[in-house]
Amino acid sequence: MTAPSAPTAPVQSAPSSTIFSDGFESGNFSAWSSVTTAGDGTATVQSAIVRTGTYAAQLTESANSGSKSYVRKTFSAMQDLTATGDFELLQAGASSTGNVPFFRFLDPSGTRLVSLYRQNGTSNQIFVNYGGTPYLTTGRLALNTWATFSVHVTTNGTASTVAITLNGAQIYQTTSASLGTAGIATLQIGNDTAAQVFGLVADNISVQDASVPVPPSNTSPPTIAGTAQEGQTLTAGSGTWSGTQPINYAYQWQRCESSGANCAPIAGATTTTYTLTAAEVGSTVEVAVTASNTAGSGTASSAPSAVVVPAPGPPPGLVALWHMDETSGSTMFDSVGSHNGSLHSTQTGLNGFSGTAYGFNGSSSYLSVPSSADLNPGSANITFTIHLKTAGTPPPPPADWDIFRKGLYTDGAEWKMEFQQTGQASCGFEGTSGYAELVAGPAINDGQWHTISCAKTATMIQVIVDGQTFSKAATIGSITNTTNVAIGARPGSDWYQGQLDEASVQIG
Repeated sequence: MTAPSAPTAPVQSAPSSTIFSDGFESGNFSAWSSVTTAGDGTATVQSAIVRTGTYAAQLTESANSGSKSYVRKTFSAMQDLTATGDFELLQAGASSTGNVPFFRFLDPSGTRLVSLYRQNGTSNQIFVNYGGTPYLTTGRLALNTWATFSVHVTTNGTASTVAITLNGAQIYQTTSASLGTAGIATLQIGNDTAAQVFGLVADNISVQDASVPVPPSNTSPPTIAGTAQEGQTLTAGSGTWSGTQPINYAYQWQRCESSGANCAPIAGATTTTYTLTAAEVGSTVEVAVTASNTAGSGTASSAPSAVVVPAPGPPPGLVALWHMDETSGSTMFDSVGSHNGSLHSTQTGLNGFSGTAYGFNGSSSYLSVPSSADLNPGSANITFTIHLKTAGTPPPPPADWDIFRKGLYTDGAEWKMEFQQTGQASCGFEGTSGYAELVAGPAINDGQWHTISCAKTATMIQVIVDGQTFSKAATIGSITNTTNVAIGARPGSDWYQGQLDEASVQIG
């Protein structure tokens, strides 16, 4: 669940240092100075994908000649400013074919001074460019993941400052950039270079005069995402804050009565995630976020979660359940058995279907679980399930993306789930009586979470997409192999790109 949120105090008006702010709640680009599209480029304000509120901007551009999409806000030239915005990248071009800008800053003559962008490719790397030179930051951003960028720029000749934070953590800083002294007069989101493939959602864009220190003020309260159940991990969102950047955030989880009243701090629970224990059953929890900068600090609390319920008992036949809630380390823990797995180039701690999820980069990310006899169904029924979120498209057949498998066709025994170029899931089984495969269901590469199950009985195989079942008559026989379980790839090929969460295997 995602708990509803309500501010702990009336929402404050923008501080005097804010010279521009737009959450797109007007439903259009009326706050911007110009909107430019060309060819099949698009710039819209929509409600399907938002960070907060009802609306957010969405810009797209294709590789077709003349395709272009960007918006600009022009203001009086400033020597010292901070721009902040929330972004989700839905689509990017192929490797070595350009980049996707988040922010661009132009001087009064229209010359680019600073650009913040994600380089196309498979490494998710964030770069900043000034003086015509690109500089690699320590930031990374996978597709279909919200992120908050803040860019502080001071134009002071050869002693100019460029400082960048990603989700509150600094990823780049210099005090020796050469940016001249004309100042910054235009902010841009989107790309003014034509035929560069991208799909970008932007929300909560603001520009502040950084020369006037302003303490943090909460404009949208902290949030809690996850399932209010013992053993599940909740994830805190910092909310939205105005004030002089950089702003640092501290977290304190609190246990409250079932009504949400009389909250008390939970000892040691001071990170962005918290795994619920038996002590919270029958209670609610909330998170208090303290934002601080050089001018002061402020604290705001989320709305309480739903009442925490006990963990269920495992359903019959459940032999493995990987919540994928780990936020560090290289081990994926099995919550019902001993089938712990290993992470390979896998991003952790992303917002998940439940709790947190793993991110897969499409080139080297996968999970490996050692083979075990109880992961082989033999002649019994088997159902394996996973939750996925992607906006990508696999290559054409015979290639595809491997999602979840044990065994290979060459082993003579396998069960597998794959993702086809059509955007559909497929399930395949090979046993002592032969092989059968079914590609079925709607296209699900829409950037939303979907639940996929593959099932085998004595007489049929099934693809189950978000509760809708598609069946095919088949006699598979017995399935037994000694190959490791692989999630997110057929190691060495068929790499998945997107997010995965909550994988399980049920036999019998």
